[in-house]
Amino acid sequence: MNSLNEAPVYSHLGYGSSLKEIAINLSQRSGLSLESIRLERLIKSTREGQSREGCPIAKMIIIRRSQTEQLCVLVRDRVGHTCPTRFIIVALIVWEGVEVNWASRLYDTVVHKLTNYATPTERKCSLNKSRTCACQGFDLSRSGACYSFGCSYSMYTHGCKFGKSRENEIRRFKLTNQSEVSFDLNT
Repeated sequence: MNSLNEAPVYSHLGYGSSLKEIAINLSQRSGLSLESIRLERLIKSTREGQSREGCPIAKMIIIRRSQTEQLCVLVRDRVGHTCPTRFIIVALIVWEGVEVNWASRLYDTVVHKLTNYATPTERKCSLNKSRTCACQGFDLSRSGACYSFGCSYSMYTHGCKFGKSRENEIRRFKLTNQSEVSFDLNT
């Protein structure tokens, strides 16, 4: 068994003993046709993608294949398993999940909040190892930035980064003005 198979199994999005079983189940649950559901197996990468200069690059980009595709399902194959949870749904991408005008308002709100109140997370992509390239730029007012929101895996706690926090210490959004954490999109 490799480390990917030993990872926790979260079956709340869905699972199946075969990809066909998952597709049929999702079709029945969503009312979508089998042709509009795309399944993508996750591939474990042994190392992160890098350019020749050592700058981080994406190894895989998921793009909608056609207007017919309504749902993209990312699936983890638990190799060696023959049980009903051999395939686990890791993520669902609903291409038209939010109306265009709502999506635009949400995007504008996020841009406003991040630009004015967010605290960027320091990442390895600021400089490459040899320090010959500043992938995000040196000018902090114009450089790229990375923001972490919500729950995510922590290699230090080997689980959710909020798992060992006391309830009143949890800050899911690193904003300089905490009153900006919540907002009303109806205004």
